[in-house]
Amino acid sequence: MFTILWDNDGVLVDTEGLYFQATQTVLETVSVDLTIEQFKEISLRRGESTFALAVQNGIPAAEISRLRAERDRIYAELLGSHSWVINGAEEVLWSLHGQVRMGVVTSSRRAHFDIAHAKSGLVLCQSLIFG
Repeated sequence: MFTILWDNDGVLVDTEGLYFQATQTVLETVSVDLTIEQFKEISLRRGESTFALAVQNGIPAAEISRLRAERDRIYAELLGSHSWVINGAEEVLWSLHGQVRMGVVTSSRRAHFDIAHAKSGLVLCQSLIFG
């Protein structure tokens, strides 16, 4: 049977802008200005951490850890604020249900994934996404 793997962030739910927003917010607290262009290049294209910018500015490792935790908290709060499901995603999943196996790939933490889908409307589809 044919299998489709769905990328969670940006395909099923529109969360990448929220992650940028949370990261930008915490980096501003240590005087690091993160632009969307930098975020795309460092995080999305290179797959590296934008916190490297803070390291370059002399921010110690313990503070970086605190900033990451704060970023994760802000990101979770943003995720939970409402549904971020991509328009049409649920309909596509249901149209393929029973015809192909489907799964989700993501670099999201499980807690963030769960928060993003708590209001996504895709809850009804979880058995076909994960089953």
